[in-house]
Amino acid sequence: MGVIRTFIAIKSPVLVTKRLERLTNAIRSRWPERSVRWVAPENIHLTLRFLGNTAETQIAALSQGLEAIAAGYQAFTLTLGKSGTFPGGRRAKVIWTGLTDERGSLSELQQKVEALVLQLGWEPEERVFRPHLTLGRVRQGIRAPTGEWLEHPPPMEFEVQEIELVSSHLKPGGAEYRTLCRAALSRAAV
Repeated sequence: MGVIRTFIAIKSPVLVTKRLERLTNAIRSRWPERSVRWVAPENIHLTLRFLGNTAETQIAALSQGLEAIAAGYQAFTLTLGKSGTFPGGRRAKVIWTGLTDERGSLSELQQKVEALVLQLGWEPEERVFRPHLTLGRVRQGIRAPTGEWLEHPPPMEFEVQEIELVSSHLKPGGAEYRTLCRAALSRAAV
């Protein structure tokens, strides 16, 4: 059996992706060409937990665990927030748009995912969970343009209906993703 690079995520819905594509194009026009590796619109997602190298033998346990977690959660709503960078200022390395969660469902879900991966043998995540959708990664040695270049999306709500286990194959033209498992959240009672 082999090893694959994986992460657990919430995929951006098509309407959100289209809005973020317009936002990315507006921001891109303010950067020198080839200074940022922009995320392909179809690859925009919220990472709940990056796993990295994963033995193929662990995929079944991860999938079963994610399905059990998802079954215990009702679909919930997230809202596009303001855009920003990690870190801030001219030393930006990642350009992103934030997400807000009024009810705290996302934080709870992410904590359950973290508990699952710890139980399956991964080391604890050292970084604080900051929900965001990555738009681009600034190439090494490039500084952010001076002046105002960052734009924010208009507010938009969307429903989170599932979480995914995704494999990532890095290629020169960008990452290629393949969904290994989709775990549907339960629907709210009507």
